[in-house]
Amino acid sequence: IGPNLRGLGGKSDAEIFEVIAQGRRTGMPAWGMKLPENQIWMLVSYIKSLGTNEEPDQPLAPSKHKVIGTH
Repeated sequence: IGPNLRGLGGKSDAEIFEVIAQGRRTGMPAWGMKLPENQIWMLVSYIKSLGTNEEPDQPLAPSKHKVIGTH
């Protein structure tokens, strides 16, 4: 699993672009050779929108427990 992209919301657009294009050593692959530049900029816009006031609650952390369905 890669890093939480919501944490990038405080960075500049150019910094977020670089993270997506160049990747990170901590689990985020580089997408610069796989996605066209305009799609990376669309991702930048999406990431910047994640931490807005229109999203009042942080998402829940994934459960570490196995979920057993009931049928």
